[in-house]
Amino acid sequence: MVQCPSCGHYSPDFANYCQECGRPININNSDSVSDFIINGREFQQQEKYETALKCFKKAINLDPSNAQSYYSIGTTYFILGEYENALSFLNKFNEVAINPDFKSLLKSAYNLKVCINKGISLTGWDESKERDALLILKDDGIELQWKSFLGRDIGSEEIKYSKINSITFLKGVLLGTLEIIFSGGRIKIGKVHKDLGNLFVSNIRRKIHDNKNQEMVTSSPIDKIKEAKKLLDSGVITHDQFEEIKDKYLSNV
Repeated sequence: MVQCPSCGHYSPDFANYCQECGRPININNSDSVSDFIINGREFQQQEKYETALKCFKKAINLDPSNAQSYYSIGTTYFILGEYENALSFLNKFNEVAINPDFKSLLKSAYNLKVCINKGISLTGWDESKERDALLILKDDGIELQWKSFLGRDIGSEEIKYSKINSITFLKGVLLGTLEIIFSGGRIKIGKVHKDLGNLFVSNIRRKIHDNKNQEMVTSSPIDKIKEAKKLLDSGVITHDQFEEIKDKYLSNV
């Protein structure tokens, strides 16, 4: 273990940055805005969102006009389900993102705000039915609505979180395809913006995890752990979430 010279927290020997405060551990590493943003993205990918937020906010402290930092904080709060904070930082991003290079991120930020205002949703192209589709995350499942070319509702279906077996998002340069396999079938939604796809998947997994934790214990703790292990093996929940579920039910044995 290596100790952070800034806060004293111990991180693994291979770590270049502190997992607690986000500052460089190696004195040869610079303490620049770009370093904090890159480091924050790494923590975000590792689902260490609180540490990622600390990195992005330190970048803002160094440069309050850095648009990328506001966007990154907004997306992180979106993943955490703190939508008011997400909107606040995405709006700030819009204020400072005057560089033409931010055109793609501005579109992504706009879509995120639409998702928040509508109640976490995602639009794309249903490849099996060959029509536009809208997915909305509800408390106990995903509502899938199909749209006509004129935007009219032409049908819907609800997929319970408890019925979902696996979730994958295959992303390209700008767009990707979301695939959800559940008891009774599968759906493939293409033409999904890659940033929105990743965030939507993260929120589905969080909803599944929260849904599992809120379920009444209707079977043995061992059965619940086995169910959680299947979700882990399918990639629906993370290892940390599996450990949380396991610890919860083992305490009842």
